Amino acid sequence: MEINQLKMIMKMKSFKLLNTIGIAAMTLLMAASCESGDKEFGYDGETAVYFANAGYVRTVELGEDQEADLTDDNNHIINIKAYCAGGYGNNNNVTVDYISDASLCDGYKINGAAIQVMPSTYYEIENPNQFVIAKGQQMGGVRVKLTDAFFNDDKSYEQGYVIPVKLTGAQGVNKVLESKNTTFCLVKFVNPWTATYLRKGKDVINGKESHRAYPYIEKAEVIKVVTKGLYKAQMTVAVKDASGIDHQVNVLMTFNGDDCTISSGSEGVQVSGSGKFVKNDQLLGEFKRNTLYLNYNIKSDALGTVETTDTMVVRNRGIGFQTFTPEQ
Repeated sequence: MEINQLKMIMKMKSFKLLNTIGIAAMTLLMAASCESGDKEFGYDGETAVYFANAGYVRTVELGEDQEADLTDDNNHIINIKAYCAGGYGNNNNVTVDYISDASLCDGYKINGAAIQVMPSTYYEIENPNQFVIAKGQQMGGVRVKLTDAFFNDDKSYEQGYVIPVKLTGAQGVNKVLESKNTTFCLVKFVNPWTATYLRKGKDVINGKESHRAYPYIEKAEVIKVVTKGLYKAQMTVAVKDASGIDHQVNVLMTFNGDDCTISSGSEGVQVSGSGKFVKNDQLLGEFKRNTLYLNYNIKSDALGTVETTDTMVVRNRGIGFQTFTPEQ
């Protein structure tokens, strides 16, 4: 047998051996992972209920969002959901017992600050002490109705308040996962005008006209409008002085229905004007989007007088899902 042929055979045998070892190692790893999963989630046939996150932010989004169903939000309802997992599907109704008490937050912090528990007058629990995960479903939970007091508190949109829930027992499953039996739901809200907008329009700066025009609305300036109360929203615009230096001015909008009056949110700057929020108005992509039409004047020693006309088309609401880990 030639030396080259011998080398080739030896290489092939080595490859087969390594391949066999690799498959064996992968099998052992998968078995270990499955065993670990079985212990916690009961994939060996056990079923369990649990919370997916130790803490999360539930932002009540008022108004409209083309990317989400806001029926519950506009009815001021949230659901603090638990999950059913393991076994071979949920083949029966699962009844879950729970408690919701401020003492569950004792000793915990969020980002180094003491947890602010939601005042009892700010909400009502519609299914106290117990909820059901229906047959065939994987989720069920605590149904909470928020009161007007919650929406009239500035802290509700700035920092939010926590509703703590602990699962204490369940019928129809094997167990409650002890490591995932508690969640802290941090509840905030945003009003209907909070969104990311595409802004175009015209400025008359000390008599000199300047247009903010774009060939496509998609190329327009991106600007955010944030909640400053149940009926108040604010945006920050950059206005140039005579030297071409940008000054940041907070423009505050106070709504009455779809109409708004405009005032200043910045010290030392006067802002006055009016505007209108029009639903399903300007076309962006395949859909007609809500649009803000604003006319306002800005006056200050640094800026002089600025007359502004804005057309602002909603690009998206931008309300994301956030989680956190409570600290002890």
